[in-house]
Amino acid sequence: MKIIAACALALWAGAAVYGLRTVSGPGVFFHLWSVLVFLFMAASAFSAGAWALGKAGFERDRKAALFIPSALTLGLGMEAIFTMLLGALGILYPAAQAVMLGVMLWLGRDNFASLTCKNFDFDFCGWDGLTAFLLAATFILCFAPPQQYDSLVYHLAMPQAYVAQHALVALPENIYSHFPQNGEMLFTSALLLGSDLAAQMISWLAALLAVWWIYAYARRFGRGGLAAFIAASHTSMLLLCAASYVETLVCMFVTGALVSLLEWRVSAEGRARLVWIALSGLFCGFALGVKYYAGITAAGLFFVGIYHCYSVQRFSIRRKLVVEMGAFVALAALPFVPWLVKNIYEIGNPVYPFLYHLFNGTGGSASNNAVAQAKVYFFMLTEYGYGGWFFRTLFHFPFTLFARPDRFGGGMDVLGIFGWDLLFAAVPLMWLAARKRPELRWIWAYVVFHFFIWFMTARVLRFFLPVVPAASLLAAEGIYALEDYCTPFARAAVWIGLAFFTCGRLYTWAYANSVQRCWDYVLGAKSRAVHLQGLLPYYPCAAAYNAAAAPGARVLLAGEQRSYYVSGNVTATSLVHVNGFVNAADGAVSPEDLRQKLAHDYDWLIYTPKEEQRLRFYGTLNFSGPGYKNWSGMISVLQPAYKGDLCTLYKLR
Repeated sequence: MKIIAACALALWAGAAVYGLRTVSGPGVFFHLWSVLVFLFMAASAFSAGAWALGKAGFERDRKAALFIPSALTLGLGMEAIFTMLLGALGILYPAAQAVMLGVMLWLGRDNFASLTCKNFDFDFCGWDGLTAFLLAATFILCFAPPQQYDSLVYHLAMPQAYVAQHALVALPENIYSHFPQNGEMLFTSALLLGSDLAAQMISWLAALLAVWWIYAYARRFGRGGLAAFIAASHTSMLLLCAASYVETLVCMFVTGALVSLLEWRVSAEGRARLVWIALSGLFCGFALGVKYYAGITAAGLFFVGIYHCYSVQRFSIRRKLVVEMGAFVALAALPFVPWLVKNIYEIGNPVYPFLYHLFNGTGGSASNNAVAQAKVYFFMLTEYGYGGWFFRTLFHFPFTLFARPDRFGGGMDVLGIFGWDLLFAAVPLMWLAARKRPELRWIWAYVVFHFFIWFMTARVLRFFLPVVPAASLLAAEGIYALEDYCTPFARAAVWIGLAFFTCGRLYTWAYANSVQRCWDYVLGAKSRAVHLQGLLPYYPCAAAYNAAAAPGARVLLAGEQRSYYVSGNVTATSLVHVNGFVNAADGAVSPEDLRQKLAHDYDWLIYTPKEEQRLRFYGTLNFSGPGYKNWSGMISVLQPAYKGDLCTLYKLR
């Protein structure tokens, strides 16, 4: 009888959804499907994570507020690893992915019914309510089509290629395919189930969990709402959590690792302490599997943990703690090593493009190409920061941050430069909080360590985002600590200053979304196609190609890196090595000879001259004199299959 009832309910729901699609069009149906895919992935992550925590002996009653973020964070890491396994086995099919997520959902199915109010320790008023409102507003923006540069170049473009090939294949034309890809594996899962919007919702979920981690930890001080609000209102966090970028995933894993280590430090000897150090290590490993710069967190937490070990006087306890830190290192390496093995197999360098002189400097054409690509990649990073003596640049950093934040992330990294003024202005308050509360000194030590390593290496503010929740907790507790020393007038000045900072953050967030025209889309003023046509120069030609090309056709994107919206076998322009069509133009004897050479490898050509001109700065699109004549001559005689304002589609044969 239950089976008949379930079938009847499924038929009823299916008919209702089909009727809604008929009335409202496929756009609404796609949005609903995206939400269902997101909920399926999130529920599977929670179920599997809760099951694993139960098997490990997690103290669910004593740590009720941390149970849901722990389970979801662990489950998302498991989803990424299992999706990578499917890709390595060559079975990246929607059915295989659905079965995998279904098994994960089945494992911990009993945990849904056992959730209680203790697991949701919110009051939804004051700061908690404002935080919930901000997160709800950013969730709505997840429905805007992916349009951010990095998403279309690799965060979604690589998963799209994996889905098309049904395997985790090598992508030698895309240098980013040699980076760790736990985040892209979650996006691959979403694309396999038919929704790129669900990938953006996973990024949003990661931001929610990062805030939840720090909120739940701060509740031990009797408050957590202000810390959560400062973290959630960070402009870069708001912008990145509605995009298919991976920074919020790093932020979630890093914050989970930090809180888990703090819980390990104060846990009594026994199984509970082992669970927390294991979680901290795994979360560090998952974070490393998303971005290399998460190694700063792994190193920082390792040093903090070792310091705690040797601060214990009793030798027998100290020895156990050192052994547990050894387990931390092993578990941090476990989820990260598969990506190192993949790189060794594909390019001979486990951490490419880093250490390219050591691993790729052995000679030969392949090694020379790898070295050249790595050099161009690091040259692109020199656009950020500024030169000079280290301590001089460190002294000028606050002024530069307030006056020219674009020095720490322009172009593709511009989404990460907003909202930092509050946290850096609150550094004295962070020090005051750490001075007043001994348990916050560990967080302060980690934040300071992370800042100095970041400043000595990347100097890209988007890469500093994982520190936002921890720094927000210190800033919030510093504000409360300052109240003990202030007159009523000074207290009012502090809260008014916070209000001004917050208004500036939210105005920048709203304006940035206005520039990206997200409000027009989410308010229904434009369709998905019209919205993308107004933002991406190549999109009209991509849509025309998708409609006209036969299955298996090959297309060259000349002067355009953002290949995501082109279906099928696509070769995009690269910034890190000289492109094949440039070499072909330089080596051709005539425009017709060039056309024949390109027609041997491609069926179609999409050309975006304005974007090509912009990318020539990087030196990989610079034709020789005869090559440019061949290229422009070929373009002038080809008959367009579609001509837009900023792009043209040509059929080469």
